[in-house]
Amino acid sequence: MNFLNFYQILFLIILGAIVIYATGRMSWQEGWKQLEKPSLKGDVPSIIDRAKKMIDQANSKEKVIELINLYEGILKIEPANQEVLTELCSFCFLVGFGYAIKKEERKEYCLKTIKYSEQIMYLNPDFKSLVDKGEGVWEACRVLSVKEMEAMSYWYLAGGAYWKGCLGVLGKIININWPIRFKRVLARMMEIEPTWLNGFPYYSWANYYAVAPKLLGGDMEKAEEYYKKAIEQGPSMLNFRRSRAYFFHAKRKDKDSFRKDLEWVISQDPHKAGVSQSFSYPSYPWNIFLQRDAKNALANIDNYFK
Repeated sequence: MNFLNFYQILFLIILGAIVIYATGRMSWQEGWKQLEKPSLKGDVPSIIDRAKKMIDQANSKEKVIELINLYEGILKIEPANQEVLTELCSFCFLVGFGYAIKKEERKEYCLKTIKYSEQIMYLNPDFKSLVDKGEGVWEACRVLSVKEMEAMSYWYLAGGAYWKGCLGVLGKIININWPIRFKRVLARMMEIEPTWLNGFPYYSWANYYAVAPKLLGGDMEKAEEYYKKAIEQGPSMLNFRRSRAYFFHAKRKDKDSFRKDLEWVISQDPHKAGVSQSFSYPSYPWNIFLQRDAKNALANIDNYFK
């Protein structure tokens, strides 16, 4: 009887482990498998012009979601419009990372960001060929170019936000391979053009080194070096200094530098900050969020230095 009980208990333990692994594993249907055929007709350029005017007023979660709905409507006319897919990556990630409070909503919008970024990558015929044969994004990204840098950046950001913000401790252990995969995509971005978008690849590496545990390559000295490189390339980028405050200065218990970086963020013009001379992207909705977030952090600064 005791012998049977032992195997029954062992079976239940193994079954439980399988269930936990299956339900806790990071997975999604690849974006290229969610491509839809055109189902509507419309004047895409005029709708895009309307959306661009709305961008300058998108200072709340509700207005950003309104933009998302408008752009998703355009996809029903032109599913492979890269400009529209890129805007959707940006705004979906803004909701998932910036405005979502509940984990389920954060996960929903991070997965939307991943979906649209993968659809952009799939427009590259070499990438399409590789993933159609079964390769993952982190493998097939070796054939991507500067044309897909935005897609790679949002895939990296949304995937990292999903892993960091939507999983518990056990979930992170089960999915310990994903940070390594994200790192491979980031490495490809560095190979292509480390100064892209005012030094965004440098900035992403800085965040990685500051946040990652030592086991996965965390290194505060490298974080400091790469934040410096990023800010040299993008001196008007609000997110560079905001992230440095949160991930680097707070970790170093440097309260004065924390305050200095966030006060700088708040002092900038949200309509002008972050705009690159060689690249145009919807910075205003992001800048408004970043400034609001910085104000909140300064109002509760002691919470970061307990």
